[in-house]
Amino acid sequence: MRNFQHFSLFATISVALVSPAISQNNEAEITFWESVRNSQTHEELQAYLDAYPDGEFAPLARLRLKKLQQENDHGERGGAAKFQKSQARNASVDMANLDDPPVHDCDVLAADPYDLAKKAEGVDLNAIDAASAKLACEKALETYPGVARFQFQLGRAVQKSGSYTEAAKYYRAAAEQGYGSAMYICGTLYSDGLGVAKDHVEAVKWFRKAVSQGDADAMIELGMAYALGWGVSGDDRRAVEWFRKAAAKGIKDGMFTLGQSFERGGRIPKDYVKAIKWYRKAAEAGDTNAIARLRQLGDSSPSASSNKQVEKTNPQFDPEFSSEDLGKLD
Repeated sequence: MRNFQHFSLFATISVALVSPAISQNNEAEITFWESVRNSQTHEELQAYLDAYPDGEFAPLARLRLKKLQQENDHGERGGAAKFQKSQARNASVDMANLDDPPVHDCDVLAADPYDLAKKAEGVDLNAIDAASAKLACEKALETYPGVARFQFQLGRAVQKSGSYTEAAKYYRAAAEQGYGSAMYICGTLYSDGLGVAKDHVEAVKWFRKAVSQGDADAMIELGMAYALGWGVSGDDRRAVEWFRKAAAKGIKDGMFTLGQSFERGGRIPKDYVKAIKWYRKAAEAGDTNAIARLRQLGDSSPSASSNKQVEKTNPQFDPEFSSEDLGKLD
């Protein structure tokens, strides 16, 4: 799972959390931006920046202003030398109009290892060289303005430098273009209030969008949201459904949280057989929390084949619960 590990079923589930409403100021900014976002006029884009110099869409507005200025410069300078230079540049700039540019230094220095659309192996957030990655991604966006992949990776570089507020703007710009990993990160930012106002409803919205792109971490977060009632009505069955979907993709966090769900029960019956089953799968995948929990439950190794120790250490163990209790969820 990515560095954004913020939900936990060990948290106090009974605490009621209220999602703050989106401020009227934010709504006004969004309305303003929607009115100028496709503008080809320098003055309209500058008017947005004058009103919201640190707004959510300020980075994108600046990029578009820069592009407009470049286009104006090309038109004003003219001349045979400029034309030849432009022709030579067009051989490579044609690629700048592609939705999927080739591998760039920005990819090498700042790609997310978990990003399904990455072009390079990826770098863990903690290992990113923030200064080098930021410079590379800014250059990438100069050549390929508005490309979501580079906006997302610039967000990672900026986040590593310590500015969640600035990083959130780049993540949001990429997410609004449908970039799956950016959608997931936007969800975590809203869930934790990092660089944006905490808003669990908004977080769930972005997690759902990320799930539509096949993001398994977002499946876990949706499961957690249903388990804890964050941004949605609490529903343990739906939580288990999402954990199972993540587990089916080989995500060990999904396996571990399935084990937790069956162990603690709730709107689904407690089932220690299934809890042990999923803890073992998670442990076999290398999840240290699952290994520790198995030991606490008396199951000394992921390969243990008996639940006798579970019965001894858990008086609530009930062998009467069967797969029929959960239908397709067992």
